[in-house]
Amino acid sequence: MAAPLTELRKVHEFSDGRLERTDRVAPELSTSLSAEPIPDEAVIDDQREFHTSPLSAVDFEAIWRRADDAR
Repeated sequence: MAAPLTELRKVHEFSDGRLERTDRVAPELSTSLSAEPIPDEAVIDDQREFHTSPLSAVDFEAIWRRADDAR
């Protein structure tokens, strides 16, 4: 069994197209890393409001650079 994964960086994409990024656990911010382990992709996909899709490291870096810091 694989070890649970923890978030290192996150980009939150809002329905209006805004991108917000964070690299820390800071519940007072609008976007924060979770202090809990990340569930398996299948568990996430089983929830109607979420969908996972593959993303390369290069693509993530490009999105990260476009995103604003969480406030």
